[in-house]
Amino acid sequence: MKVVLVIFSSLRADHLGPYGNRWLRTESFDRLAEAGRVFFGTNCGDPDPAGIRMELLTGLDRRRFTEWKPRGEYTLPGRLGRTGYQTALFTDNFPMLELYERSDSFGTICNIPGQGPDRHVPTEFSPFEDAGRAGFNAIISGQAAVPPDDQLDAYARNLSFYGHLGHPSQRLVQAVNDFLAKIRREDRWFILVDAYGLNPPWDPPPEFTRFRNADDAKNLAWPVPGPVNSSDPDISRQINFLRRAYADGCLFLDHLAGKLAAEEEVNLIVMSDHGLLVGDENFLGYRSGPDSPILRRQVLISRGPGVEEKTRHDGPIRPVDLFASILAKLGPEERVVSDGRVVEELFR
Repeated sequence: MKVVLVIFSSLRADHLGPYGNRWLRTESFDRLAEAGRVFFGTNCGDPDPAGIRMELLTGLDRRRFTEWKPRGEYTLPGRLGRTGYQTALFTDNFPMLELYERSDSFGTICNIPGQGPDRHVPTEFSPFEDAGRAGFNAIISGQAAVPPDDQLDAYARNLSFYGHLGHPSQRLVQAVNDFLAKIRREDRWFILVDAYGLNPPWDPPPEFTRFRNADDAKNLAWPVPGPVNSSDPDISRQINFLRRAYADGCLFLDHLAGKLAAEEEVNLIVMSDHGLLVGDENFLGYRSGPDSPILRRQVLISRGPGVEEKTRHDGPIRPVDLFASILAKLGPEERVVSDGRVVEELFR
């Protein structure tokens, strides 16, 4: 059995066709839903990105994390490794990379650098000096302030050093598919793919900018989280621009979803870690902890050999439940301590 679990960062469920959206054509997510089961009650409780991933890796509620330190053998990939499964992590989500490395539990880790202000770039390679800074005047933020200089420098280095290779999330998907093509058919694998495709600045490839108008076609969307005054004409313009840029990013992720693990013998689980507030309730960007159903609601779609097609599940699901469910399907019969419950519909 091969299981590929994909996390798309900051993807709102209400922007996808399977969850009722009718103004964005998310054809890849629609096909996934047709081939499997859509889960409508998935909720992260607290949209903290690290906490969500720790719950998935450990099966323990994030409130335990103040003193509890993860050890590789007790994590999801660590336990699966003891049962004969091989495990791999593919990610371009540089803020989460250290968390994964600390768990010391994946047999293989493939990091795709180059996302936004990713620190995993050669620091000595920085051709963008004072003369190049003028190109960043178009950056728009929710609080009419440009990002800190250290982020600008890293972003410029990434564009120069990796730009010719294509968008990092596209390279990530290609790396996963190349990997799946090379492993043996009879091998048992658990592969986690953590795609940071919607990180600011939202600058997808040109073919995924169809919602932008002539005035903002070349601008970068770099929101600074915080409340906004919607009566300010300039702020309203920026909010609308960010809405269009976010819609473009969702279409980009839909494109990626259509390229991932197309083989029918692969159990593909696609989820988001949380949503994102873009012009909702006079708020712009992301912050940890706000009591918003948009932020807490998660995408979760499962497709695979044993999953019934064109079905839905309405019961509540948390990230810790994925830990329990995957172990129940793939792992040892021994009792595992977890704050999650088994959702059998994930694989049938």
